[in-house]
Amino acid sequence: MKSRALWMIAGALALTGACGPKSGDESASASESGGESSTAGTSEGGTTEGPGPTTGEPTTGEPTTGETTAGGTTTGLPADCPEGQEHLAPLWSAEFEAPPMSFGFYSGTAPMGRMADGRIVVAMNFQPDSEQSGLALLLFAPDGALLGPQTAALGTSPVEVHSLRIGADDQPLVLAEHFDGDDGSVHRLTRFSADMQLLSQIELAFPAPESFFRPVMAVAGDAPVVAGHDAQLGTRQVAVLAPDTGAPLWKRELAGPGDLVPRQIAIGPQGDVAVAAHADFNGDEVDTLRLWRFDAAGALLWDRVLSVPVYEDITGLHFAPGDQLVVLRGTVEFSTRAELLSVEVATGETRWELTVAAPEGDMTAWAQDMLVDGDGFTIPVSRSKWHHDIMTNTHTLELRTVSLAGELLEVAPLPGVLAPDSTSWVRSLRGRCGELILLESFSHERMFAFAP
Repeated sequence: MKSRALWMIAGALALTGACGPKSGDESASASESGGESSTAGTSEGGTTEGPGPTTGEPTTGEPTTGETTAGGTTTGLPADCPEGQEHLAPLWSAEFEAPPMSFGFYSGTAPMGRMADGRIVVAMNFQPDSEQSGLALLLFAPDGALLGPQTAALGTSPVEVHSLRIGADDQPLVLAEHFDGDDGSVHRLTRFSADMQLLSQIELAFPAPESFFRPVMAVAGDAPVVAGHDAQLGTRQVAVLAPDTGAPLWKRELAGPGDLVPRQIAIGPQGDVAVAAHADFNGDEVDTLRLWRFDAAGALLWDRVLSVPVYEDITGLHFAPGDQLVVLRGTVEFSTRAELLSVEVATGETRWELTVAAPEGDMTAWAQDMLVDGDGFTIPVSRSKWHHDIMTNTHTLELRTVSLAGELLEVAPLPGVLAPDSTSWVRSLRGRCGELILLESFSHERMFAFAP
């Protein structure tokens, strides 16, 4: 019998200690150390000390200037972006070591976003001392300089970040589970201004916290769009929430078996909403991949149920050029491979399928997310002898480029990103000038930038 994604993830996270707020002996350690955080950023070979926590004062980074090298010209970018950089040339790296009780990420989250001016923001649980704990934003300038934790929303209880999105008016929006002592946990939606001031924090009735299965969130303008568990109805639902109250503007059931888990959500150019869910963990060799598309008012346009070989998770869902919707998933356990599926936006019919990366020897393949560029897809793929959530010294990272028609175009190694004694996955985004930004996090938060 196959192992299900639920138990695989839970077991792996137990091995790494990388899920949920830390407790026990580490509390004494944080008090004894005074909760000091060690921060450092590197840019063009230099190292600078990072600043301490801030409470929301404006911190605007300068645009990347960087040196140019031989190579193609970058187009469609701001006028002050450098040209002629060598493809995937390292640009900068930065590192942040949080206090011992702090915990930022696990492999199911989407914790990172880019501001319009190029600053990069990462949502995390942050505990600078024994009296303070909660949501903070770790901020980087466009050139990688560490601007430090932004602590305007810091409270007294830890959080687990589910998703960070950048909404209208360049406002970071964070969906997180807040652990408020004996009363259990609640989901709260926290909105920040572009200068990291706290604008609002709303407790949500939907989605309800649920063990193992976290909600997913996208943003349409300034309205969050969330899929998750409805405790009152006992079903999975998708809803557009009012920005000021968190109340559903519309909510629709994601019909299916009891083990159905929404794993990705995406917003189309017309405000339409797509959801991808994993279901039918029934112990055989076939699972289902379920897709829905709703219009901006919540009317169901189509849904599909695809029977596919057993897989662990859905790690990407995007509206893409050519009127297609693409889904990235990873197959289960130690035969892990990354699979990409394209369907027609209008009908949901399959357009093409591609195995992005398959095992090579005893090294599995895993893709935690993907980027949609104007002319194709960029997918960071990690390889390991073990499950990607298990700490190891034996892993590598490569960048795979796929055309919009589903053809593998390029495989480029990216050495030095995955740290020794860490897990084997990264998160990615594009910088203001098209540079590739990668976040690797285990004991520290480490960020890397590569030329487009």
